Amino acid sequence: MTNPLGFGCLRLKPVPTESAGPGFDLLAESGTDAREPIAQLVAQYGWPLRSLFRHDATLEDVFVELTRRD
Repeated sequence: MTNPLGFGCLRLKPVPTESAGPGFDLLAESGTDAREPIAQLVAQYGWPLRSLFRHDATLEDVFVELTRRD
């Protein structure tokens, strides 16, 4: 199955925000900076964008993700 977002998106999930608008957490493939393709997609559809940032996972982040029980 191809990725409809057109870049290395592994997971996209909604997250709560303090503002009235929706929030999303996107997990991209290692070494992928998805900010530019996301910004282009947002502009193409005229969606409001309040913040966009990159978070590089620490070893602790990876451990918590791997050992977390869903």
